[in-house]
Amino acid sequence: MTENPGTSQGTTKKTAKNVISTNSSKKWSRIQILSFVNETLDCVVHKIEDLRTGAAYCQLMDVLFPGTIRMRKVKFLCNQQFEYIDNFRLLQQCFHELKVNTPVNVVQLVKGRFQDNYEFAQWFRLFYDINFDKIPDGYDPIAARFDVPIGIGPSIQYRPASTPRSVHETPRSDRETPQSVRETLRNVRETPRNVRETPRNVRETPRIVRETPRIVRETPRNVRETPRNVRETPRRQNLSPRNTNPTFIK
Repeated sequence: MTENPGTSQGTTKKTAKNVISTNSSKKWSRIQILSFVNETLDCVVHKIEDLRTGAAYCQLMDVLFPGTIRMRKVKFLCNQQFEYIDNFRLLQQCFHELKVNTPVNVVQLVKGRFQDNYEFAQWFRLFYDINFDKIPDGYDPIAARFDVPIGIGPSIQYRPASTPRSVHETPRSDRETPQSVRETLRNVRETPRNVRETPRNVRETPRIVRETPRIVRETPRNVRETPRNVRETPRRQNLSPRNTNPTFIK
Protein backbone atom coordinates (compact mmCIF):
# COMPACT_ATOMS: atom_id res chain seq x y z
CA MET A 1 0.00 0.00 0.00
CA THR A 2 1.26 3.46 -0.90
CA GLU A 3 0.13 6.86 0.23
CA ASN A 4 0.14 9.99 -1.91
CA PRO A 5 0.00 13.46 -0.35
CA GLY A 6 -3.42 15.01 -0.57
CA THR A 7 -4.38 18.53 -1.38
CA SER A 8 -5.57 19.38 2.13
CA GLN A 9 -3.27 19.65 5.11
CA GLY A 10 -2.85 16.56 7.25
CA THR A 11 -4.70 14.23 4.86
CA THR A 12 -3.37 11.42 2.70
CA LYS A 13 -4.91 9.58 -0.19
CA LYS A 14 -4.47 5.81 -0.18
CA THR A 15 -3.61 3.86 -3.28
CA ALA A 16 -3.55 0.08 -3.53
CA LYS A 17 -1.05 -2.01 -5.46
CA ASN A 18 -2.58 -3.53 -8.56
CA VAL A 19 -1.95 -7.19 -9.30
CA ILE A 20 -2.66 -9.44 -12.26
CA SER A 21 -3.28 -13.13 -11.86
CA THR A 22 -1.42 -15.22 -14.44
CA ASN A 23 -0.63 -18.87 -14.94
CA SER A 24 2.66 -18.40 -13.10
CA SER A 25 0.97 -16.73 -10.11
CA LYS A 26 0.65 -18.56 -6.85
CA LYS A 27 -2.45 -20.71 -6.55
CA TRP A 28 -4.48 -21.71 -3.51
CA SER A 29 -6.83 -24.62 -3.13
CA ARG A 30 -10.48 -24.28 -2.27
CA ILE A 31 -9.87 -25.34 1.33
CA GLN A 32 -6.97 -22.90 1.73
CA ILE A 33 -9.10 -19.99 0.55
CA LEU A 34 -11.97 -20.88 2.88
CA SER A 35 -9.58 -21.28 5.82
CA PHE A 36 -8.04 -17.88 5.07
CA VAL A 37 -11.45 -16.15 5.00
CA ASN A 38 -12.77 -17.90 8.12
CA GLU A 39 -9.63 -17.26 10.20
CA THR A 40 -9.21 -13.64 9.15
CA LEU A 41 -12.85 -12.64 9.62
CA ASP A 42 -13.71 -15.09 12.42
CA CYS A 43 -16.67 -16.48 10.44
CA VAL A 44 -17.90 -19.77 9.02
CA VAL A 45 -18.06 -19.88 5.22
CA HIS A 46 -18.72 -23.42 4.04
CA LYS A 47 -18.40 -23.14 0.26
CA ILE A 48 -16.66 -21.02 -2.35
CA GLU A 49 -20.10 -20.34 -3.82
CA ASP A 50 -21.09 -18.57 -0.57
CA LEU A 51 -18.59 -15.82 -1.40
CA ARG A 52 -21.00 -14.64 -4.11
CA THR A 53 -22.60 -12.28 -1.58
CA GLY A 54 -19.50 -10.06 -1.70
CA ALA A 55 -19.73 -9.40 2.06
CA ALA A 56 -16.47 -11.22 2.88
CA TYR A 57 -14.56 -9.18 0.27
CA CYS A 58 -15.95 -5.95 1.71
CA GLN A 59 -14.74 -6.77 5.21
CA LEU A 60 -11.34 -7.94 3.95
CA MET A 61 -10.97 -4.54 2.29
CA ASP A 62 -11.87 -2.98 5.64
CA VAL A 63 -8.97 -4.93 7.16
CA LEU A 64 -6.54 -3.78 4.45
CA PHE A 65 -7.74 -0.17 4.20
CA PRO A 66 -9.79 0.82 7.27
CA GLY A 67 -12.49 3.37 6.61
CA THR A 68 -12.73 2.78 2.86
CA ILE A 69 -15.83 0.55 3.13
CA ARG A 70 -19.10 1.77 4.62
CA MET A 71 -19.63 -1.28 6.82
CA ARG A 72 -23.07 -0.10 7.90
CA LYS A 73 -24.37 -0.65 4.37
CA VAL A 74 -22.86 -4.10 3.83
CA LYS A 75 -25.40 -6.93 3.94
CA PHE A 76 -23.41 -9.69 5.61
CA LEU A 77 -26.36 -12.09 5.81
CA CYS A 78 -28.50 -12.05 2.67
CA ASN A 79 -30.06 -14.38 0.10
CA GLN A 80 -31.17 -12.20 -2.82
CA GLN A 81 -29.18 -11.27 -5.93
CA PHE A 82 -29.97 -7.57 -5.63
CA GLU A 83 -28.42 -7.66 -2.14
CA TYR A 84 -25.29 -9.32 -3.53
CA ILE A 85 -25.10 -6.63 -6.21
CA ASP A 86 -25.32 -3.89 -3.56
CA ASN A 87 -22.35 -5.41 -1.74
CA PHE A 88 -20.27 -5.62 -4.91
CA ARG A 89 -21.13 -2.01 -5.70
CA LEU A 90 -19.62 -1.00 -2.37
CA LEU A 91 -16.57 -3.08 -3.26
CA GLN A 92 -16.29 -1.41 -6.67
CA GLN A 93 -16.54 2.04 -5.07
CA CYS A 94 -13.70 1.08 -2.77
CA PHE A 95 -11.64 -0.16 -5.74
CA HIS A 96 -12.28 3.10 -7.57
CA GLU A 97 -11.15 5.11 -4.55
CA LEU A 98 -7.97 3.03 -4.22
CA LYS A 99 -7.41 3.03 -8.00
CA VAL A 100 -7.67 -0.73 -8.42
CA ASN A 101 -7.83 -1.44 -12.14
CA THR A 102 -9.04 -5.05 -12.04
CA PRO A 103 -12.63 -5.30 -13.33
CA VAL A 104 -15.22 -7.20 -11.30
CA ASN A 105 -17.69 -9.30 -13.28
CA VAL A 106 -20.58 -8.87 -10.86
CA VAL A 107 -23.18 -10.49 -13.14
CA GLN A 108 -21.29 -13.79 -13.20
CA LEU A 109 -20.28 -13.76 -9.54
CA VAL A 110 -23.78 -13.28 -8.12
CA LYS A 111 -25.02 -16.35 -10.02
CA GLY A 112 -23.06 -18.51 -7.57
CA ARG A 113 -21.11 -20.65 -10.02
CA PHE A 114 -18.05 -22.30 -8.52
CA GLN A 115 -15.56 -21.55 -11.30
CA ASP A 116 -16.36 -17.83 -11.50
CA ASN A 117 -16.16 -17.34 -7.73
CA TYR A 118 -13.07 -19.51 -7.41
CA GLU A 119 -11.15 -17.49 -9.99
CA PHE A 120 -12.07 -14.19 -8.34
CA ALA A 121 -11.16 -15.59 -4.91
CA GLN A 122 -7.75 -16.61 -6.30
CA TRP A 123 -7.13 -13.08 -7.56
CA PHE A 124 -8.35 -11.45 -4.34
CA ARG A 125 -6.10 -13.63 -2.19
CA LEU A 126 -3.12 -12.53 -4.29
CA PHE A 127 -4.26 -8.91 -4.03
CA TYR A 128 -4.62 -9.25 -0.25
CA ASP A 129 -1.14 -10.71 0.27
CA ILE A 130 0.57 -7.97 -1.77
CA ASN A 131 -1.26 -5.10 -0.02
CA PHE A 132 -1.37 -6.56 3.50
CA ASP A 133 0.77 -4.84 6.10
CA LYS A 134 -0.83 -5.73 9.42
CA ILE A 135 -4.23 -6.05 11.02
CA PRO A 136 -5.26 -2.75 12.63
CA ASP A 137 -4.71 -2.58 16.38
CA GLY A 138 -7.74 -3.69 18.35
CA TYR A 139 -9.63 -4.77 15.24
CA ASP A 140 -12.50 -7.12 16.12
CA PRO A 141 -14.01 -8.63 12.95
CA ILE A 142 -17.25 -9.68 14.69
CA ALA A 143 -17.81 -6.25 16.24
CA ALA A 144 -16.88 -4.58 12.94
CA ARG A 145 -19.83 -6.30 11.24
CA PHE A 146 -22.18 -5.64 14.20
CA ASP A 147 -22.32 -9.26 15.41
CA VAL A 148 -23.91 -10.38 12.14
CA PRO A 149 -22.68 -13.68 10.63
CA ILE A 150 -21.41 -13.88 7.06
CA GLY A 151 -23.43 -16.27 4.95
CA ILE A 152 -26.59 -17.02 3.01
CA GLY A 153 -29.81 -16.22 4.85
CA PRO A 154 -32.54 -13.63 5.50
CA SER A 155 -31.30 -10.08 5.81
CA ILE A 156 -30.82 -8.64 9.27
CA GLN A 157 -31.27 -4.95 9.94
CA TYR A 158 -28.64 -3.52 12.22
CA ARG A 159 -29.70 -2.36 15.66
CA PRO A 160 -27.95 0.84 16.75
CA ALA A 161 -25.91 0.31 19.92
CA SER A 162 -27.33 3.47 21.55
CA THR A 163 -30.95 2.40 21.11
CA PRO A 164 -32.43 0.76 24.23
CA ARG A 165 -33.97 -2.68 23.94
CA SER A 166 -37.26 -1.42 25.35
CA VAL A 167 -37.77 0.59 22.18
CA HIS A 168 -37.53 -2.56 20.10
CA GLU A 169 -39.91 -4.43 22.42
CA THR A 170 -42.69 -1.89 21.81
CA PRO A 171 -43.82 -3.35 18.46
CA ARG A 172 -44.25 -6.73 20.15
CA SER A 173 -47.00 -5.32 22.39
CA ASP A 174 -48.55 -3.65 19.37
CA ARG A 175 -48.93 -7.04 17.76
CA GLU A 176 -51.72 -7.85 20.28
CA THR A 177 -54.03 -5.31 18.64
CA PRO A 178 -54.54 -7.30 15.45
CA GLN A 179 -55.58 -10.30 17.55
CA SER A 180 -58.40 -8.32 19.17
CA VAL A 181 -59.38 -7.02 15.77
CA ARG A 182 -59.57 -10.59 14.48
CA GLU A 183 -61.97 -11.50 17.28
CA THR A 184 -64.19 -8.57 16.28
CA LEU A 185 -64.22 -9.72 12.71
CA ARG A 186 -65.16 -13.22 13.79
CA ASN A 187 -68.17 -11.85 15.70
CA VAL A 188 -69.14 -9.74 12.74
CA ARG A 189 -69.01 -12.78 10.48
CA GLU A 190 -71.58 -14.54 12.68
CA THR A 191 -74.16 -11.82 12.07
CA PRO A 192 -74.80 -12.67 8.41
CA ARG A 193 -75.49 -16.24 9.44
CA ASN A 194 -78.49 -15.13 11.53
CA VAL A 195 -79.56 -12.74 8.82
CA ARG A 196 -79.58 -15.57 6.33
CA GLU A 197 -82.34 -17.31 8.30
CA THR A 198 -84.79 -14.49 7.59
CA PRO A 199 -85.08 -15.17 3.86
CA ARG A 200 -85.85 -18.81 4.67
CA ASN A 201 -88.98 -17.76 6.60
CA VAL A 202 -89.84 -15.24 3.96
CA ARG A 203 -89.74 -17.97 1.34
CA GLU A 204 -92.67 -19.71 3.06
CA THR A 205 -94.98 -16.79 2.32
CA PRO A 206 -95.14 -17.42 -1.42
CA ARG A 207 -96.14 -21.01 -0.68
CA ILE A 208 -99.31 -19.80 1.10
CA VAL A 209 -99.95 -17.28 -1.61
CA ARG A 210 -99.70 -20.00 -4.21
CA GLU A 211 -102.60 -21.84 -2.58
CA THR A 212 -104.93 -18.88 -3.02
CA PRO A 213 -105.16 -19.15 -6.80
CA ARG A 214 -106.14 -22.79 -6.40
CA ILE A 215 -109.22 -21.77 -4.41
CA VAL A 216 -109.93 -18.96 -6.82
CA ARG A 217 -109.81 -21.40 -9.70
CA GLU A 218 -112.66 -23.39 -8.20
CA THR A 219 -114.96 -20.40 -8.38
CA PRO A 220 -115.19 -20.33 -12.16
CA ARG A 221 -116.18 -23.99 -12.10
CA ASN A 222 -119.28 -23.20 -10.05
CA VAL A 223 -119.93 -20.18 -12.16
CA ARG A 224 -119.89 -22.31 -15.29
CA GLU A 225 -122.75 -24.41 -13.96
CA THR A 226 -125.03 -21.43 -13.88
CA PRO A 227 -125.27 -21.02 -17.65
CA ARG A 228 -126.24 -24.69 -17.91
CA ASN A 229 -129.29 -24.14 -15.72
CA VAL A 230 -130.05 -20.96 -17.50
CA ARG A 231 -130.01 -22.77 -20.84
CA GLU A 232 -132.58 -25.27 -19.64
CA THR A 233 -135.10 -22.55 -18.98
CA PRO A 234 -135.58 -21.51 -22.61
CA ARG A 235 -135.97 -25.16 -23.60
CA ARG A 236 -138.96 -25.57 -21.25
CA GLN A 237 -140.47 -22.36 -22.45
CA ASN A 238 -140.29 -23.56 -26.04
CA LEU A 239 -142.30 -26.66 -25.19
CA SER A 240 -145.21 -24.54 -24.08
CA PRO A 241 -146.26 -23.29 -27.53
CA ARG A 242 -146.04 -26.81 -28.98
CA ASN A 243 -148.52 -28.29 -26.53
CA THR A 244 -151.02 -25.41 -26.71
CA ASN A 245 -153.79 -25.36 -29.30
CA PRO A 246 -153.86 -21.93 -30.80
CA THR A 247 -157.23 -20.54 -31.74
CA PHE A 248 -157.58 -18.80 -35.00
CA ILE A 249 -160.09 -16.13 -35.57
CA LYS A 250 -161.67 -16.33 -38.88
